[in-house]
Amino acid sequence: MSLTTRASKKLSSDAPEDFETYVRELLTHLCEGQNKIIQDISSLRTKVQSNEAALVKLLKQFTTLNQSFEELKGELLDARCKVDEIESLVQNHTTQIAQTYERLLSLERYSRK
Repeated sequence: MSLTTRASKKLSSDAPEDFETYVRELLTHLCEGQNKIIQDISSLRTKVQSNEAALVKLLKQFTTLNQSFEELKGELLDARCKVDEIESLVQNHTTQIAQTYERLLSLERYSRK
């Protein structure tokens, strides 16, 4: 039965005590509901604060990881540059060795003649 139906039945009766009792019951239910809402809000606030703390922690971890990533990225770039430089030096040395070997073979041929 809805509240308005019960209220109209109570209003139709001429007993003011019944109406007063009915209103007190409604107020009691409203107060209980209000207290429940307040508890729920308090619980939600606690959860929000907990989530905010976790978010701050995650943000710090992300920032740290991002900085580490940037450092590693720089180190990788440096390593690539050094590898390129070493490859170039190896190529130059290979060319010089080949030229020296050809010159050696040429000198051996000349000395045989």
